Amino acid sequence: MNLLYKLIFFLTLLVTNYSVAQGLNDIEKDSIVKIKNTDLSLIYYKKTTAVWHNFANFYVVEPTKNWFIYLNSAKLLVEVDYKHKTFYAVVEDELTGGYKRFLIGENKIQGDIIYARKPETSKKSLKEYIQIDTLYYSKSLKKITSKLIGKKVGEYGLKIKGKLLIITDYINTYDTKPYLFPEVIKSIQYSGKDSITINGKVVYKSSLDKSGISNSGILNLRKREWLLPQKFNTISYSKSELITNPKPTNLNQLNSKIWRKKQWKWEIMSPSYSSIEKIGNIYICTTQQDKYSQSSYIILDKKLKPIRVNDFYNFDLVESTNKSIKITPILSKPTSIFELDFKGNILYSDK
Repeated sequence: MNLLYKLIFFLTLLVTNYSVAQGLNDIEKDSIVKIKNTDLSLIYYKKTTAVWHNFANFYVVEPTKNWFIYLNSAKLLVEVDYKHKTFYAVVEDELTGGYKRFLIGENKIQGDIIYARKPETSKKSLKEYIQIDTLYYSKSLKKITSKLIGKKVGEYGLKIKGKLLIITDYINTYDTKPYLFPEVIKSIQYSGKDSITINGKVVYKSSLDKSGISNSGILNLRKREWLLPQKFNTISYSKSELITNPKPTNLNQLNSKIWRKKQWKWEIMSPSYSSIEKIGNIYICTTQQDKYSQSSYIILDKKLKPIRVNDFYNFDLVESTNKSIKITPILSKPTSIFELDFKGNILYSDK
């Protein structure tokens, strides 16, 4: 029956002239970009974009002034209508093999990627699912009606801010087998018992890694140029400032930076840190771990200069509250706990 539906679909394409050309050689184009891990390509021509099926040779979406973004984390092709600030999903119909287009959001879309299973299925049926609004779907956008058991492994999102499109597209690296349900190696010496190390820890079977994805960036929709290339995890955006961060924070790497607009261009204005969080007018930065697996905090003011507290620039502990930021310069020695307001001014110290 599925084969019959596909045959009917392709016959319909011929009758309705859904495809306007026999092949790529017959199409006027400036450039072609194949979408990885799909059967589709984006065709650019005179400020228009079309979606082309590489093997069936037809337009999935005919040339339009809208922009297309493929979200690798969600395996989702999204058509961005900048004029009307709307987003459309373009997905393959599992029944017919054709493609459908439907509205999934206005101004912004955002959702989690989870690695999970249905309660009634076995542990081997773990898959990635995407969230749209409050519901979860398969990667082909089939609605999941049952509850899912799993954890968040990534996030996707598109947000229009003025002429810019802010793209969130990442998946963290995780182990596919023991991520939720570790498989323990059984003891050979003691029947029915788990293998235990000399330190008393359970021994698990090794597994393959799920490679991470970092494709977050910022696109200028009017100029059709990348303000920031798609190589980040998360981006905090304001009119004159950007903060790019990995997520989750990797204290072994320096991937976080502060960007500011200078003469209509974005430039890196801060040193690189393991993480950066902005609270009020100050920035709490985490330094890289040293060979002893230790890191510290540095606090920058609005001019991105380190704030000195009692002759210290590096702090062992920084905690934020609704009203202030508490700082402990040295944990290993008796010392004062300082409190700063959100402008970096010292409020008081508690000895």
